[in-house]
Amino acid sequence: MMKKSIIIILLAVISMGVFGQDKGEKYLSPSISASFGRQYGTYLYSSYSASQPLSVSIDQSLEFGYFFANDWRFAIALDVPYAAVPRSQDDNGWEFSHAIGIYLNPSFAYYVPLYSDKLFYVPEIGVRLGVELDYVDNVHHNGLNYKGHYRGFSVYANLFGLEYRVSKKFAIGVGVGSIYYTLMKDDQRYVYEVWQFTFNNASVSAKFYL
Repeated sequence: MMKKSIIIILLAVISMGVFGQDKGEKYLSPSISASFGRQYGTYLYSSYSASQPLSVSIDQSLEFGYFFANDWRFAIALDVPYAAVPRSQDDNGWEFSHAIGIYLNPSFAYYVPLYSDKLFYVPEIGVRLGVELDYVDNVHHNGLNYKGHYRGFSVYANLFGLEYRVSKKFAIGVGVGSIYYTLMKDDQRYVYEVWQFTFNNASVSAKFYL
């Protein structure tokens, strides 16, 4: 009887530290991601490369996630990205291309347990649908701004994501590296289409399980 009681107590203590991703769980997750680096681009009639200052990309989002099966998660997020890219330079300074948008972002992910049902590898695929305002600080034309409105979508895969379940109610997520396809159109039906594979982006998120 004593041995049986000790075993039951040990199992209870061990189970207190295990937080699997179970069907029916929900969470809210604010997150921010940023990337910095050289920018290379090609326009219809010209190409450019800029190495200084660095290009900057920042993406802020709020995500709601739901586990529709054990270790399978569906989420929907509201994203607000911003990017600033140096294009060219003259005596007046650097010309920057800016973009700010708002996107709806549904996604799916699978949680692969790595350690003690607390640390998970989390590959993710998703779609971003939205609108974007692009404008240029044109130092070559007395600072005039040239603006364009775009709408479209991206299909992406996040390749190297990890999540650590700190407690039943809280987890920390990190991610590096992604591949995505983007198709955007402006008011004049100009089409912007690109495939990208990046390793210089990083994201950190806090997840609050409900």
